Amino acid sequence: AFVYNTFLRLSPSRQNQHPGLVFNSKKRAGTTFTDAVIARMRANGVAPDIFTYNSAIRDCVFRDRDALSKTKEYCKQIQVDGLQMNYSTFSALLATYSERGEISLSEKVFETMLTSFPKQITAADYNNMARAGRKHGDIEHVARWLKQAK
Repeated sequence: AFVYNTFLRLSPSRQNQHPGLVFNSKKRAGTTFTDAVIARMRANGVAPDIFTYNSAIRDCVFRDRDALSKTKEYCKQIQVDGLQMNYSTFSALLATYSERGEISLSEKVFETMLTSFPKQITAADYNNMARAGRKHGDIEHVARWLKQAK
């Protein structure tokens, strides 16, 4: 799983430099690099681990159309695979939801983070909370979270 997870961490600009490692020269329409890596893992008998899903969820920040549905799909698969979400999972969820301006989802995830991982919360997490408000156009939300970050 480590090797596949390494491919998932490639920056989007470098992912297309390694198409032969993931695709058999044919890429299905709508299939992302992340989806292809996970499919290749399963085809080779390698079970995705929590690091795989954390990277996949983090990749949803960069998706245009189906970010929320893919995030939900990955979270469901984490449960099906019997994996335990960790701080990085929730941080990736927060980044994805905040990028979409999903204030209520961002707040729900952040509350879980505060309860489950209080010592791991970073300035980036507070920034993501502020981003949710900014993307939604809610300046009061932005100000509240920036004030709490102090």
